[in-house]
Amino acid sequence: MDSDFKFDFEKYSFSVESPVTFTSPLVNQQVTENGEVTLSAKLSKVGKDVKWFKDGNKPLKHGKKYDIKAAGVSHSLRIPKVSMDDAGGYTLKVGTIESSCSLSVKGETIRNMFENIFQKHRETALCIFLCFM
Repeated sequence: MDSDFKFDFEKYSFSVESPVTFTSPLVNQQVTENGEVTLSAKLSKVGKDVKWFKDGNKPLKHGKKYDIKAAGVSHSLRIPKVSMDDAGGYTLKVGTIESSCSLSVKGETIRNMFENIFQKHRETALCIFLCFM
């Protein structure tokens, strides 16, 4: 055996990068129709190739319907005005890992409908609602 062999550890460095994980996964939520909801998750480190999906395969894009934000390890999807069509499963995919949740949407109550109509028209019209019992 040759005892003159020496390995120079300072010359070679090795690093093993830990994989991205969810430190705070998505959570199931319930919201009333026409309400607002924010789905959010946190990663163990900044992730690349982060994408949101609805019902498993429909990719979501930032726009009027969906407000998608990423700030460091935090990721969120906000729906400012929820409709019944928004009910379903939502998934945040980061590379090969994913976190999913379910969004349930309750129908709007009559009181909420009147409040929304009043808020929308209070500056432009006088709204009077009469309820007969």
